[in-house]
Amino acid sequence: MTIRNSVNFNFAGISSETMGLINVNLDSGMYEENLSPSKTINEIKIRGRSKPYHQNIEYEPLEFSVSFAFLETWDKTKLRQVTNWLCNQSYYKPLYFSDDLDEENNPTRIYYAMVHEKSDIVHNGLSQGYVNITFRCNDAFKYSPVYTTDELTFNSNIITETTESDFSQGTLSDVIATEDGKLTLDNTKSIGYRISPVYDLNYFENTALYISWDSTVPVNTTLNIQYSLSLDDGDTWSNYINLTNENSFAFVDENNDLLDTSNAKIKFKMILSSTDLPIVPSLSSITIDIMEVYTFTNDGDLICSPILDITKINNGNVVIINLSDNNTVFSFMSLIGDEIVSVDNENEIITSSIIDRYPMNLFSNNFLKLPSGDNYLAMLGNFKLQMKYEFKYF
Repeated sequence: MTIRNSVNFNFAGISSETMGLINVNLDSGMYEENLSPSKTINEIKIRGRSKPYHQNIEYEPLEFSVSFAFLETWDKTKLRQVTNWLCNQSYYKPLYFSDDLDEENNPTRIYYAMVHEKSDIVHNGLSQGYVNITFRCNDAFKYSPVYTTDELTFNSNIITETTESDFSQGTLSDVIATEDGKLTLDNTKSIGYRISPVYDLNYFENTALYISWDSTVPVNTTLNIQYSLSLDDGDTWSNYINLTNENSFAFVDENNDLLDTSNAKIKFKMILSSTDLPIVPSLSSITIDIMEVYTFTNDGDLICSPILDITKINNGNVVIINLSDNNTVFSFMSLIGDEIVSVDNENEIITSSIIDRYPMNLFSNNFLKLPSGDNYLAMLGNFKLQMKYEFKYF
């Protein structure tokens, strides 16, 4: 995918074939092109220290020179037409070359460019020749076309255990479900446990959980909560796995690929212990949010910052957790049913369909940034989502 290999190009929506031009190389020998954009390393030097302090890197916008030859002789009208097309653009326009077309002749790499510096025409005096052009881009990177997803609908589910009746269910050994709605260790026993009833997880093909609990754990006591997963409707079960409070995770295999949870079930084990009886730990509540996982694959080389249109279903919260990026949380609290919130994550602009409403006040201040590769997005809440995005490439 190089410029020098290409014969034809398209600029500002007009094909070079229409204008009677082709891309040519006038240098002898092998082609030479930019492999990566220029960059500046910003550092601070301190007297007496040989190693500078690194601050950041700044990339310079792409700039490259090309030559376009006329296929036929030109007249004044044709020369004026070509000059206006190439040189009279007041802002950056899409530019792509024939070597970057897919099988259906759609561009896979797009520069947003305009002619920079003076342009020359080289000819033989017989209205035959070529033009030398220098393009400058609005960024250091190339882009994919703009893609738009279908409108996606997400509905999360929730499991809560907060009462004596809840904690009484399942298998209890040396623990007590109290009248005030707690699960506590029998104060004559050093260790006990409860195994919850089996819960269905077959709502989605790919599932993530957000688990949180309220507990009282005095010194010299412990509370450990674990889960066991079945992917075959309860026929076989995994070993119990420890959980962390207020944590999100997806069900994945050893290769970090999402597991199919279409026939999944789950159960929980609460283990309470004390080495300082009669002081014992207690569990007041546990909440399990069951979320659908949407996989967004960033095919580019750099972070993708999409535009999101979020339509809230009923009043409530919208939470998107990027499980592939340190569980980064993108969220809006207390949205109104049918409210549409639009988020431009690159330019950090948020608008609401409700007049005089300022959704920034409801926002987590973490704009959605999707690193290269697969991003597992856990969707918490009831809402519709449409994404518009483009990939960036070196």
